[in-house]
Amino acid sequence: MPERMRAALDPSLRATDLADLLVEAGVPFRESHGLVGRLVSEAERSGVPLDRVPGPVAAAIHPALAVALSQLGTWEDSVESRSTPGGASRRSVAEQLEHCGLHSAEAEGLNPRSCLALAG
Repeated sequence: MPERMRAALDPSLRATDLADLLVEAGVPFRESHGLVGRLVSEAERSGVPLDRVPGPVAAAIHPALAVALSQLGTWEDSVESRSTPGGASRRSVAEQLEHCGLHSAEAEGLNPRSCLALAG
């Protein structure tokens, strides 16, 4: 992964992953969204990255939050979990490129907006 991309990986980008994990644990999405917002606020208040909020602090907001934090995978896991049509997983992107008449090798370094121009 290029260094500029790695530098842009802010743990707060994982908030959606946490909300998804809460939903998988049975917490309604509307509630999950609010709980993760509270966790983000706590991380900011404490000066720690979102994925480094201590488990007991997360559990004080909601017991499932501590579990969700411990289940966060890698950045690659996060991207690959977005496998719906139009998603960010490798498979989804390959399907989108194919829809535009391109193959992954041809699209190397292609601006994503170029695909839209080609498809239009």
